[in-house]
Amino acid sequence: MAERASGIVEYVSRAKRLLTQARTAEEVRQVLDLAAFAAELGRRIGAGTGAVNEALLFRAKAMRKLADVVDEGQAKGEIAGHGGDRSKVRAPDVAPLPVAKQRLDEARRIRDAFTDDDLERRFAEASAGDRELPTSRLIAEAKHGERETGKRERERSRAAMAPEVAELTACRWEEWLPAQPICDLLLTDPPYSTDIEDIRAFAAAWLPVALAKVKRTGRAYVCIGAYPAELAAYLAVPPPADITLVQVLVWTYRNTLGPSPSHDYKLNWQAVLYYRGLDAPPLDAPEMVEQFSVQDVNAPDGRHGDRWHAWQKPDALAERRLMPVESAAAKDMTTDLDVLAGIDAWQMLDSEGVMRGIASRVQWGPDSWRTFTIRRERPTGTPTELAKRLRAIDNPREGWLLPALTIQAYLTKPKPGGSLIEAAVVRTMDLYAYAQMNPCTKPRQNPADGVWFDWYRWDALRRVGCQVGTVVGTRQHLDDGLFPRPDGGPI
Repeated sequence: MAERASGIVEYVSRAKRLLTQARTAEEVRQVLDLAAFAAELGRRIGAGTGAVNEALLFRAKAMRKLADVVDEGQAKGEIAGHGGDRSKVRAPDVAPLPVAKQRLDEARRIRDAFTDDDLERRFAEASAGDRELPTSRLIAEAKHGERETGKRERERSRAAMAPEVAELTACRWEEWLPAQPICDLLLTDPPYSTDIEDIRAFAAAWLPVALAKVKRTGRAYVCIGAYPAELAAYLAVPPPADITLVQVLVWTYRNTLGPSPSHDYKLNWQAVLYYRGLDAPPLDAPEMVEQFSVQDVNAPDGRHGDRWHAWQKPDALAERRLMPVESAAAKDMTTDLDVLAGIDAWQMLDSEGVMRGIASRVQWGPDSWRTFTIRRERPTGTPTELAKRLRAIDNPREGWLLPALTIQAYLTKPKPGGSLIEAAVVRTMDLYAYAQMNPCTKPRQNPADGVWFDWYRWDALRRVGCQVGTVVGTRQHLDDGLFPRPDGGPI
């Protein structure tokens, strides 16, 4: 292996010399290709993780220099600001981008997220653990950092805009509306045609005044009834010149009862007129379900204490996603229960008419670590089970689903398959309460996928009074009543 590794070292040494001499973006790109070739060659000839990482480290450093050289060239007007050649629109003395735009964006992300010292430390740690650190992992971490930074900036912006005291005013719109300053968002629910004698005249009077208060960069949402006359009245009102009616959104609900019409269809939806200012920024709706023009959300229900007005809109219409079980395919619902709620299985007691969800985590290897593990951070930045379970636990009134029990099992290889070494079960609420009171001080990272996880010893939970049932091989120690039989005995 030493001989094979020495060949890779020669390629890397050559690339280092060329990078030191490189002055143009094209020269840096050639160095990038050489480093990438050295890494791939190292994999093919089995030169070892250390040699491959040495080539990847230098490739990452070359990407940082590429970003700097291109930015400098674009600032001077020497390099085109778009991808491709486009010689018909590019001045003859302006060089094209040396790489695809996506590759340049990746180089800039690595440049902005890591210093050369950061890269050397990261690759040294990876090589010490005999793990390859691919460029894609660095890019994913850089994107995660960007998302976290953007999230913090949005939170600071929202906090700065949030009023310290909410003010409620009861008066006619003719008195209140003209006195209001211009705004970023208009969210209003005017009286429906069932409460207004002349809905056409009413809409023509108040709507232009309200829309005139919205900035060119703002948005407006006007909730109206789904009656044909009411829709026609509002759609006939021309908006001001700097805002436009973009869509008629739909809020539909399935939890209301009433007399069934004999000749027509039951009305179970309401309209939301969506207006957008001509200079409005892109819509801040990162989740796909937030982008749907039809939202299926139950109406407020007086039996649950959350309905105060006949035409009240649910908070969930703006901030939640609802997936009715009866409208989801079995496979889709199974995936959502696992990914969103952490439920892998159900325990059902048919005789008592009850059931509860179970989270199951399995690890394969030669030994049992006798710990519960909780994912805390992914390289992609997507929410982990720690964030999802804590949101459900910390907001009980919201009713988010979570598993009642959590199981951690250790099996021998092969994966899948193997034999049970040991497993434990604990109440999910107990596990996360312990985790909040006793934060993990030494989280670990899975080298296979880069996910960070916290770990908590079974015995440590027992010492503070948490019930932890265990199974060793085929011997059960579930005498804590966590898995009751219908007759009340342990199982």
